[in-house]
Parts: sequence; structure tokens; C-alpha cells
Amino acid sequence: MLDLNFTPEQEMLRDVVRSLVTEHAPLSVVREMEDDPHGFPPELWKRLADLDLVGLLLPEEHGGSGMGLLEGVVLYEELGRGLTPVPHLASSVLAGGLLTRLGATEWLPRLASGEAVFAPAWLEPDGGFGPEGIRTTATPAPDGDGDGNGDGSDGDFVLDGVKRHVHFAKAADRLVVLARTGDDIGYFLVAPDAPGVTLTQQFSLASDTQYRVDLAGARAQRLG
Repeated sequence: MLDLNFTPEQEMLRDVVRSLVTEHAPLSVVREMEDDPHGFPPELWKRLADLDLVGLLLPEEHGGSGMGLLEGVVLYEELGRGLTPVPHLASSVLAGGLLTRLGATEWLPRLASGEAVFAPAWLEPDGGFGPEGIRTTATPAPDGDGDGNGDGSDGDFVLDGVKRHVHFAKAADRLVVLARTGDDIGYFLVAPDAPGVTLTQQFSLASDTQYRVDLAGARAQRLG
């Protein structure tokens, strides 16, 4: 018979997260963060990091706690209970999980510690959720490796396109952008304050922090 009971350690995790959310993310703070350009209270993010909760699901060898999905369920049940405005899903789960799968581990310790925040920039206007919806283009930077070949061998590319519904873009250290290189689609890291990147805050029904990201010749580094 499948045992659906939580272990004492998982119950302790629940109590810790619930207490933290109650203290640092009451409804008044949630309201303050509605349509806030940054999108989350830095003190709450720091406390999550101090308790090793930011990197809960990231590999131990890269600074995370290496916990499983059940611990993730416990964490997200409590974050959801408090409508907690933090970039954990965007940065630690989506971006961190992608970097782990690609073997691009350089940034993982900083993501796990909460020092850095990544924001996935994948959706495009009227593009849907499939590969056919990716219209943003990635072109090898002509002077990327100094040989003038512009073959992208050093991972330097130039991006052009538009992304929508990018959560926490202004607070991010890097955007993780899906872009097309001919028939292929790749992942690229872009600094949100880089030349050629324009962030426009979008006001959603949920009053959370989302941005439109316009890329016009923005320099990017290919992942994987």
C-alpha cells in the first residue's frame, strides 16, 4: 500500500516554511508586492536562502539540498497557502532544472544560495507554447571569438525578438531566452540590463510582476 504520510523531517520542513511565510509574507506584504517592479521582498528571499530552501531541489554537488519532489510539494503547498511572492519557481525550479540538465553548472551555486536570480523568457506574442511559436532569432556574433568568422563557436550570439509574461525580469541577473538558430532552437543567457534589451512591465489580472522583453541586437551566451 502506498504510504502518503509525511516523514517527521518533511513535517518539520512544513512547519519551518509556514512560520517563515507567516512572519515575512503576511497579506500586507503580498499587497505591497502587487505590480512592484522588483516583485518580491528581498528579506524573505534572504531568509529562504539562509534556511537552504532556495536550493532545496538543486543538486548537492552544486550547492543545493538535493531534495526530492515530495519535499518540493511540502514547500510549494506552504508558499501557495500564503500567496508568497518569490521567484523560486522561475529561478530555482525552471531555470535551475534546465541548467542542471544541460550541464551548465557555473551559475548553479549562486542560484542555490539565492545570490542570483534567473527568469525564463520563453513565451512570445500569439506564439503558443510549442516550438513553432519561437520566432526570436539567434545569430552568431561576428566578433565573438575574435577570428571574425561569426560561427558562434564561442557561444556568443545576437538575439532579436519579443518575449511576453517574463516574471521577475527586472530583478533577474540573467534571462533564459528560447531563440531559433535556423531549424534549431536553443537556450541563451541574456543580462536584462544589456544593450538591446528593453523591459516593459505588464499589469496582469493577478497583479504579479511580469514583463515584456524586447530584444534588438542583444548580446547573449548560448547554453549547452
